[in-house]
Amino acid sequence: MAHMSKRGNSYCLRWRFAARQECCTFRGPSDTKAIAAKLYVEVRQHQVNVGQVYAAIDPDSAKAPARKQTPLLRDWIKRWVKLKVDVSPATHTEYARLLRYRVARDLGDLRIGDITRYDHLGAFPLDLGHLNLGS
Repeated sequence: MAHMSKRGNSYCLRWRFAARQECCTFRGPSDTKAIAAKLYVEVRQHQVNVGQVYAAIDPDSAKAPARKQTPLLRDWIKRWVKLKVDVSPATHTEYARLLRYRVARDLGDLRIGDITRYDHLGAFPLDLGHLNLGS
């Protein structure tokens, strides 16, 4: 369990990850970011490091790692569909249709580097569950 404590005008969050104690500090007066960080760490079962927490909760912080700009998923899908030539025309058409109308519609405006299993993909297969995709 992550532990949050108040120190003066800031809040410290501590948890264990990979046999090390991790610690993030958020300046007050509000504890909103610290509570969000605690939930973030606990939902991910403590399998995150300090940089990941700062990147998720306070990306403009000097402590957050610099993020490399990645393409939008929508643009990557367009490129992939153009380059995918090793399937039949019918299969190619179906891939393009599914990616355009199922994936790009919901996730296309996200940058590839920002897509995470927990935040974006966890419920995604459930959303597609009602479709008869032929199994």
